[in-house]
Amino acid sequence: MFIVQFWAWEHLPWIAPKVDPDKEWSPGHPLRHEAYGCKWLGEKTCDNLGAHKLEEYRRRLDHLWESELKFDSYPECIEAHHVHKFPLHPGQWCTRVPLICHHIVEWHLPDRCLRKFGREQCLPLDVPESQKGYHGKDGRQGPTNWPEEYAKLIRLWNVRQDQDIVTGSHVGRMGYHDPYMETYRRQSVRYMTHEGAADGALVSNSFFIYV
Repeated sequence: MFIVQFWAWEHLPWIAPKVDPDKEWSPGHPLRHEAYGCKWLGEKTCDNLGAHKLEEYRRRLDHLWESELKFDSYPECIEAHHVHKFPLHPGQWCTRVPLICHHIVEWHLPDRCLRKFGREQCLPLDVPESQKGYHGKDGRQGPTNWPEEYAKLIRLWNVRQDQDIVTGSHVGRMGYHDPYMETYRRQSVRYMTHEGAADGALVSNSFFIYV
């Protein structure tokens, strides 16, 4: 839950509390400069969050402007603090590869959030079928030679430089009729409140009348 909360504060600055710079978490703590989320562990005030009601959050999310959302929210972390921990070339952060740790396998699917990496968003590819077969694996199957079990996935990881999702750099706003936006509007639940849905329908109708 803390990780989700930190993610929300980073990407939606208008809901983030204010951290008192004079009462930050102990500067001498060993994790102070190791864990990025520690920046939020100081004494916080929430005067900017209004009434703290769930209905208010939903209303604000329904009326969210693009400028109120930070797609790429960690550049200072990557460039200044943790770059030595990520020896891969930045382009390799946009590769579709399996991430393997012993018996645990999760696919890295950056094609679903390319704007986070400053790339032009394309239509996401399907989730690899192999992902569905690895969630139930643990130590209860008995002794397993994991390098042999995951040989195919390991080969994909070893050629990760060839798995880059190639798109151009993202500049400006996405067009209303961009293929990704068309798919997003067709498949997504776009509003959380009746008020937001009504306002969204009004904006869409006004757009079509204008064009």
